[in-house]
Amino acid sequence: MPRRTPVILATALVASLVGLPFAGRAADALQAEETPVAADPQVKESSTGSYIVQLDDAPVAEYGGGIAGLPSTRVVPGGKLLKTAGQVVGYVQHLARERQEILAKVPEVKKLYDYNYTYAGFSAQMSYDEAVKLAKSSGVKSVEPSEMQHQDTVDTPRFLGLSGKGGAWQQAGGIDKAGDGVIIGVLDSGYVPERASFAPIKTTTTSDAIIAKKWKGT
Repeated sequence: MPRRTPVILATALVASLVGLPFAGRAADALQAEETPVAADPQVKESSTGSYIVQLDDAPVAEYGGGIAGLPSTRVVPGGKLLKTAGQVVGYVQHLARERQEILAKVPEVKKLYDYNYTYAGFSAQMSYDEAVKLAKSSGVKSVEPSEMQHQDTVDTPRFLGLSGKGGAWQQAGGIDKAGDGVIIGVLDSGYVPERASFAPIKTTTTSDAIIAKKWKGT
């Protein structure tokens, strides 16, 4: 037994040394699996080539301080934002420097507008590849296509549960009778009275009599 001990020890030593590269590779593989890989930011392509870039920094109305030499500009409830206030001017200059640094990374981009007070960022004309590059840049929170959005009022009755089976109109007597006797006053200087949606509805003799009895206006 004493003569076999060195052989056994040598064999164990060789086995441990041979296993070291495999153990190292296994550890590297395990570390690679545990290290999260940052995904590319999802940027929707603009049909017009115009994009809105939001900075990481807060806009003037929401900046609560934290940057050396730049006091808070946040508007307190009931307060007003004064563009000429010293702290506001200083912070706007800071946002301008941030924009310049970001735009320097994509010199071909054509800036259109600056946003400082309620939104910190800018809009610019650029290619889709440039938009993706900007979205990956430090100091950029998001890059979104500049799009024209239209209000959709056609779906409002269904959305509010007014139309359809069991809807509020049906419960109140149906579309033809719902609202009989109710006087509605609308004060709005921005609508077009000729629009079909504002046209008078067909009334009944009964509802006309109720309105005539209740109405006190001219």
